[in-house]
Amino acid sequence: MHNRFAAVHPLHVWGPQCYTFLVPNEAETALERLRAAEFKVVGAHQTARAVSRGQARVVFVAQDADRRMVEDVLTAARDRGVEVIEVDSRKSLGRACGIAVGTAAAAIVSSQ
Repeated sequence: MHNRFAAVHPLHVWGPQCYTFLVPNEAETALERLRAAEFKVVGAHQTARAVSRGQARVVFVAQDADRRMVEDVLTAARDRGVEVIEVDSRKSLGRACGIAVGTAAAAIVSSQ
């Protein structure tokens, strides 16, 4: 059986205080929260920048994203104490953001 968290187990690396695993129904609720957000940023670079500036309230990271792409996001979120929610795929995260392609990371921000 393949363990999708074998390479980097987020609870081990980032600690349970800021990293959230969700069951499918809760993940869908979290994505609805992202869809309904008035202000959001999309993409790993923009998300890392928003977290570093203290604007991000909640960060979403795709499980199938390359960890090297989202490393800056996760590090900044850990340092700032921002909640990180892992969703199932880049495609579903992109759809929740209202874009036609997948994205590795996104965040709900306080204002633009």
